[in-house]
Amino acid sequence: MVLCALAATCSGGKKPESPTPIVSAPAEFRITLSPLGFDWNAGDKTLVQRGRFSIVKSHRTLDAIEATAPSCTPALCEGTVAFEGNVTLPFKAAKVGEQKWQLTLGPAPETLFLVFSHELRPDEKILGLGENFDALLNNGRRRAMQIELADSESGNNEAHVPIPFYLSNYGYSVWVANRERGYVDVGQTTSDRIRAEFFTKSLTVNLYQGASPLELIQRYVSETGNPPLPPRWAFGVHFWRNEYDRDPPGQAQKDAVEDAETLRALDFPSSVFWIDAPYETGHNSFDFDKARRFPDPEGLIKFLNQKGFRVIA
Repeated sequence: MVLCALAATCSGGKKPESPTPIVSAPAEFRITLSPLGFDWNAGDKTLVQRGRFSIVKSHRTLDAIEATAPSCTPALCEGTVAFEGNVTLPFKAAKVGEQKWQLTLGPAPETLFLVFSHELRPDEKILGLGENFDALLNNGRRRAMQIELADSESGNNEAHVPIPFYLSNYGYSVWVANRERGYVDVGQTTSDRIRAEFFTKSLTVNLYQGASPLELIQRYVSETGNPPLPPRWAFGVHFWRNEYDRDPPGQAQKDAVEDAETLRALDFPSSVFWIDAPYETGHNSFDFDKARRFPDPEGLIKFLNQKGFRVIA
């Protein structure tokens, strides 16, 4: 059954001698059992290899050792998984649509580090996981799934949008539907494994198959919600300056005016003018510092609008 795929051995302590189909509907899209975990296949192509759940307790990774599935159909398997350390959790694998499987481990009676991992092939490329500025590919990196302080010029985290969704050049994507703190390790700790670990009571993993990266993203977005289309002016060139000086008082507003006049004098095609923090009287107070930086913010915004700029602060 599907639950045996999560354990090093199934009931009775016997390992399967060869991969065995465990769920097949339709025939070209199935999960198969192997001694080292579950494989997820589309036709003759293997998407996810050697997938496995485990837990972390007292700084130890506890692997699954036994699984039972008293209730199992071609599209749904439910049962329990026993881990090392005398921990047993409920598990469910459900086929959702023609090109998606959903795996759920838990709920656990207490909050634990729950782990989903699978094989990372030598030529596999992993993209996604939200906003990152160091590299497009995530291979060899460990991405935190919460806002963290970073070693950056501002001293604050510059990756504002961590997302537990990644896609592979092998034609699949994974969305770990969990809002708790965690991380996704793409071959940094173990070069041939992807490991998603979250501090939670329940872990739901969605596996998608698609013919292109766009299709994989569309499947994910169809569940999380399509973002609203920004106004047309938002697609124009944005002008942004990191910070306007406080001294001497009023210099920030003079610099902003000069920036706008220079852009228009050079006929530079820009439609958005950013006045970034710190422009406020305090951190995230969202009011202009009239005493030191912008003595007449209303007049400044009117001037920028007349120059053809939309203003973002």
